[in-house]
Amino acid sequence: MGASESKLVFRQGIFRLSEEKGIPADDPYWAGFWELPESVEDVFTLFAPVDIRRTRDTSLGNLETLLLAVASRLTALRHHPSFPDHELAPPRDALNCIRVLTRILPFIYEAENLEEWEENFFWGERRKKTRQAQLAARVLVE
Repeated sequence: MGASESKLVFRQGIFRLSEEKGIPADDPYWAGFWELPESVEDVFTLFAPVDIRRTRDTSLGNLETLLLAVASRLTALRHHPSFPDHELAPPRDALNCIRVLTRILPFIYEAENLEEWEENFFWGERRKKTRQAQLAARVLVE
């Protein structure tokens, strides 16, 4: 995929984030956020503030899933025995996950109406995945 085609697909994925409700966590769509951007400029210019705010205000569930997906990918890369390997565990994926988090988090914190959500999402307890779900997620990201 060429650079301009990759940017177009990434931009279309950003639109889908706010337009389609309840994108499943196991949808391969999420991998586009760490696989498609080719530079920090791609993330910061193609993921415009208006897109982030629209997603935050209309599809908070998708924003939650995006945050969990990029954090999970970072964790998977951290524990991958071959990291950083450009084929098996690309360092580009880690960089893009961090770029996406860096791009999104300020817009979450600017919304005063999300203080309780922030507390629950970032500091609340989470259920651990079953072993079967962990294995399925591992296959998805490797």
